[in-house]
Amino acid sequence: MIFDDAASFQEGLAMVQIGSKWGYIDRTGKVAIEPKFDEVWFFCEGLAPVQASGKWGYIDRTGKIVVEPRFDDAYNVEDGLAAVCIEDRSGYINEQILYFQCLNRLSGQLRIT
Repeated sequence: MIFDDAASFQEGLAMVQIGSKWGYIDRTGKVAIEPKFDEVWFFCEGLAPVQASGKWGYIDRTGKIVVEPRFDDAYNVEDGLAAVCIEDRSGYINEQILYFQCLNRLSGQLRIT
């Protein structure tokens, strides 16, 4: 299989582009998650941000969408939290997929919205 673009392996999977869509391959070169996303990022802590129809969500290592694409930006999970943005609001989601809005970025105060 020929890829239009590819990246290094992270957590056993590598991002690959076929045509205009992105997916993942395993270390044998077999497609593990079909290229069906507009953009993708590396897996961290078992989840990867993916973009579909202009919005970002998260998939697990099987390709199952665990957070529906609804964010304008989404970043890799680190220490159990992932930074996300919706319009002018930014915050974090945790493993229970709760969205937190930052009230004061300098003090780090959070509230569930």
